[in-house]
Amino acid sequence: MNMDFFKYIEQLMELGIRLDLYIDSSDHYFCADLNTQGKSSCVLKREGDKVIAYRRYNRVDEVKDLEHIIELVHGCAHGRSYFSSEWLKVFEDKDLTNPCGSM
Repeated sequence: MNMDFFKYIEQLMELGIRLDLYIDSSDHYFCADLNTQGKSSCVLKREGDKVIAYRRYNRVDEVKDLEHIIELVHGCAHGRSYFSSEWLKVFEDKDLTNPCGSM
């Protein structure tokens, strides 16, 4: 079994991200809703040997590492006036611009 999915979950939780874990009823894969609290969501899904990020507008990316997940979620926030304060803190800690404007 691919343990990267669970490694990413642990790393995200260590960053202070609260997420929702569930099993997709249609294909029985483990999923994690990353709780962006914005209009654009990001869900990680363990599919066989891969971890896939599903985002709004049918955007699908194979996850490379934790930094890649953060970049994908950062992209979800652009153009939004609201977003998860937990994610905004991660962006600030990583010296990424605040995609929602000033905090």
